[in-house]
Amino acid sequence: MDLDYFTDAFRLAGEGQFWFRTSADVPGSVLDDFEDQAGRWIAMYRELSLEQGEEQRWLEHKLALTAKSSFEDAHAAGESVVDRWQLGACPAATLRSAMETHASILVLDVDTPRGVSGAASRIPGLNCVLINRKDPERRRNFDLAHELFHLLTWDTMPPERAEHVDVPRDGKGWRVERLAENFAAAVLMPEAE
Repeated sequence: MDLDYFTDAFRLAGEGQFWFRTSADVPGSVLDDFEDQAGRWIAMYRELSLEQGEEQRWLEHKLALTAKSSFEDAHAAGESVVDRWQLGACPAATLRSAMETHASILVLDVDTPRGVSGAASRIPGLNCVLINRKDPERRRNFDLAHELFHLLTWDTMPPERAEHVDVPRDGKGWRVERLAENFAAAVLMPEAE
């Protein structure tokens, strides 16, 4: 490694964990390059925030769900988020600001590589969601709610590095993704609405 790898504060050198929503044809090398680029954005945000006097965010929100939770539990958790964060009649319009305000999650609209629709990242003291700004609004809203689920359940259901959205899943991975979809549906379209 070059010296910058160890000394550059605007670089996440082994600190971050990433999860990507991709199509199946996205090679690992593309994800590696995007992770390095996104890691630099997140590290720069962290360092500049600290210079501005912002404290790191050590208190995290979590959902008390596991891979054995029912789909109804995931739905109820989504409804709870809408209620507690007071997302209103159109939750998609307020979800982003609520995530930033209530859960201290950094949300970035970025240009992603072809085939990558979104990502979530965890580094000590900072959670982040990356959304493909070129996707249609409905897709961006769904990805935002879906990534929120993964950030809130990361400890009990750590996601694989990449979820291929166009490949049928089975087993535990299938169940976790269905839980995430039930959660996201409840957040974006609560029963009351």
